[in-house]
Amino acid sequence: MVNAFNFFSKASGLQLNRGKSNFYYNGVDEGLVKEVERATGMCRGNVPFRYLGVSVSPKRLSVMDCNCLVDKVVDRIRGLGSKQISYAGRVVLIQSVLSTLSYWARIFILPKMMIKRIEAICRDYLWH
Repeated sequence: MVNAFNFFSKASGLQLNRGKSNFYYNGVDEGLVKEVERATGMCRGNVPFRYLGVSVSPKRLSVMDCNCLVDKVVDRIRGLGSKQISYAGRVVLIQSVLSTLSYWARIFILPKMMIKRIEAICRDYLWH
């Protein structure tokens, strides 16, 4: 494993930040866990953890886990919402916001309630 990291570093020029990296285990002998930690210098991570502001866990995301995404949508829309923007400008802004959300929708199964909240926010902004 360490050789693979070293090979990747040489090929890409990127370096692993051991202080920000963790290993996640399931059903592995504790002795092997200690050996991997010693060999790599990385710690054992705990599930759930946050990645780019969203909780990652083996279970489906709850609405509470997705609140940060809704807050980001509201912040982006309200940040420019106070200014007078034409209808076409509002459409472009909403498309921009929704394109960033499509990234999350590809990675996680988003709760329907959260999608409906975001649709309502965008709809209200568009027709305001």
